[in-house]
Amino acid sequence: MGNVPEILKSKKIIMLPIAGLVANTEYVGTLEKHINDVVSYAKVNPNTIFYMDEIHMIMGAGQSIVDNSDVSNLLKPYISNGTFQIIGATTLSEFDQTIATNPAFRRRFSTMTLNEPNETEVFRIAKQYISVKSQEVKIERNFDDEFLQVIVHLTNSKNRKYFETINNPNITLKIIAGMFASALYYGSSCVNKRDVIESIQDNEILASPKKEELIRELSLDKFYTLSDSTPKTRILTFPTNNFN
Repeated sequence: MGNVPEILKSKKIIMLPIAGLVANTEYVGTLEKHINDVVSYAKVNPNTIFYMDEIHMIMGAGQSIVDNSDVSNLLKPYISNGTFQIIGATTLSEFDQTIATNPAFRRRFSTMTLNEPNETEVFRIAKQYISVKSQEVKIERNFDDEFLQVIVHLTNSKNRKYFETINNPNITLKIIAGMFASALYYGSSCVNKRDVIESIQDNEILASPKKEELIRELSLDKFYTLSDSTPKTRILTFPTNNFN
């Protein structure tokens, strides 16, 4: 799906959480074992690329007071010889404050700056995200593309009206995820007006006055004929896959 470079078509990308690497590393040798396990997997599966979000956190992660070894130093030789293939993501400010200050580690990477997607791109990303989530939690979206476009426009960080520090598509996807999470929580078969409102009200980034203003601007009555938003009986049973 999409335009995948030929060199990547045979690759398998696995997310590698930094927290997992440093778990229980208060015990001597634990970090080294975790790194060795991952590297051993990479050797057996050479077409694997590991993805690390917030990659700047590996600088100093799991550092030992005995020999100053940390995740970055332990992985460095395997990244250099190509055994451990990695894609990392971070912000420009975090990169400048951490990785860029360590030339020995910095030169092992090629950097690529990704700009925030425009509204058209966010709409396409959100639509695909909704399709996947709807199938995952078995809940119908129950809103059309016009309403999705309104959500994308109002959560567009470029207008800086509601969200001043977080960029898209994170904002839009967070609102949509909250809508499905609310429907799942109430045991609904589809996303309705109540779920949109709760997703916004539960958003910790927005101050209360802005939440109410955003809800008004969404013009929910235009898109939802459901007048009764009284919560159904709440249930506490969830699918095996956690909803993120």
